[in-house]
Amino acid sequence: MKRIRRFWRDYWQLLVLVAVCVAAVAWLLLYRLGSLTGGLSSMELQLQVSSSVWHNIVHDPLNIRVLCWQLTVNADARRLGREPVFTNLPADLIDGVQ
Repeated sequence: MKRIRRFWRDYWQLLVLVAVCVAAVAWLLLYRLGSLTGGLSSMELQLQVSSSVWHNIVHDPLNIRVLCWQLTVNADARRLGREPVFTNLPADLIDGVQ
């Protein structure tokens, strides 16, 4: 515990700066993402619909990792009253991790 406190005390400014920079880059990359494109393609709309409810995912579990992420992201977008423009975000995050 002392190591963590000492590390935080020595590097708190750097950690805060890194967190602010990461948040700024994420905000810049996602700012008005829906207005930058001409809309969703027919394949993206089909994928969004197929991941909108659990029973579609259970009946077609081929891309279950991506579909579960999309279900979560799009449900949050609908809950917040926003258009689910992050249809490709889960796939991009999963591809980035691999």
